[in-house]
Amino acid sequence: MPADDRRKAKGSKERAEMKEFWDVAIIGGGVGGLSAARKCAKAGLKTILFEADRIGGRAGSVNRKKYIIDMGAVYIMIPGKHFMNATKELGLEDRRIEVNKKITYRAQGEWHELDFSSYLALIKSMSRFRLIPLRTKADPRVVKFLLNCVRVIREFKEDYRSIRKYEDKSAKEVLLNYFDEKTCETVFEPLAETFLFSRLEETSAGAFMGAIGCFMDQANKIYYFKKGTGELADAMEKDLKGSTVKIRREKITKVSRKEDGFELAAADGKTIRSKTAICAIPLPYLSQIYPGLPEEYLKKINKIQYPSIISVFCGLKEPVKTFGESHIVCIPEEESESIRFISENTNKSDKLVPDGKGLLHIFIPPSKSKTLFKRPGKEISRMVKKELERLLPGIGKTIEFVEIIRWKHGLRAPTLGSLRLEIEEGTPVKGLFICGDSIMLGLDAVINSGETAAELAGKELKAGL
Repeated sequence: MPADDRRKAKGSKERAEMKEFWDVAIIGGGVGGLSAARKCAKAGLKTILFEADRIGGRAGSVNRKKYIIDMGAVYIMIPGKHFMNATKELGLEDRRIEVNKKITYRAQGEWHELDFSSYLALIKSMSRFRLIPLRTKADPRVVKFLLNCVRVIREFKEDYRSIRKYEDKSAKEVLLNYFDEKTCETVFEPLAETFLFSRLEETSAGAFMGAIGCFMDQANKIYYFKKGTGELADAMEKDLKGSTVKIRREKITKVSRKEDGFELAAADGKTIRSKTAICAIPLPYLSQIYPGLPEEYLKKINKIQYPSIISVFCGLKEPVKTFGESHIVCIPEEESESIRFISENTNKSDKLVPDGKGLLHIFIPPSKSKTLFKRPGKEISRMVKKELERLLPGIGKTIEFVEIIRWKHGLRAPTLGSLRLEIEEGTPVKGLFICGDSIMLGLDAVINSGETAAELAGKELKAGL
């Protein structure tokens, strides 16, 4: 078909879609939105999904010189039943790679490998490197703390809302019952900043204990995909082909409630109508595109903290031998003000890099990211290279490229307890539902939130979803 005819056919198809009265309109094509779309497709609901950028959102991946670069999520820390069911349905079971639970720490100017594979292994490795006082080795309180973390993560995997039982205290308050101040700063502070984007005193106890539980629960596996987390989103998008779901690469700028449903306006001025709508984007955007939200609901949304996060990838000519088998490297503030966390993927146990080469994934702490977010990439690159060279002399010669990823909205752990938005409550607007990582961190919970939002939309339509 000639190019002009193809353009006309495409335009005609888009006009027809705009005239449709859809059962469900989904705003956002991340894992939450895609999970909602898959649930709608199974129920035969006529659904349209809008994504302004790339499908997968912060669970997307791109290639750079054969290296796999994740746009946000790297590890699946909590592979609960929703994640496991989705990967089984999508045929991704053999694409998951289990990550070992060893973490290399920088402390007192040296590198130390901590073994999180068991309680005794962790306590032994911490005391060996004097990251905790030697007397702690036999302290039953420490084992009790680790057991409590395992209980929290198991409850969380059954129902992510269970975390709210532990939100009355900060992580720092709880940790000081078991460890001294120095151990908190050296061992646990970098973990909080790495996985929860906040300091211990700002982090809910439940969120932090859940993070520790991911490592300490021997039944809990930590995964990533052979070609990055984008494999999950790509498989979800492929699964929707030929279904009742249509995907449009367009930005929605305004949502209005009408008598019979909703009207969504795209950036190009076109509008579509739907009976229900699901918002699968960061909630501050919802308040922008739906200006009629009640004041009380806006106050809840405004409690959410979305710090700017900078993530840096360095492609290496060879793996970092210093890190041994560790995939995760934590660097406390006293050792580096610029780098808080390094994830190192090598050709030893995965296919994320070419043979014989390595990849460093670096998180810059939120406080530093805030000041650097709008700075030129070259400036950030120079800073990271300089800091890496100080920590790992000679590494500069092995760096092939530096890729900088900026997250405008990185969800912080304190909001997990303070947000108090239930998916089941929907929103104050009849027929408008929410899902995604605005509700809860972790791909398992995000998948669950998307499926739940779709179920609620189905009930609203009396479709028996």
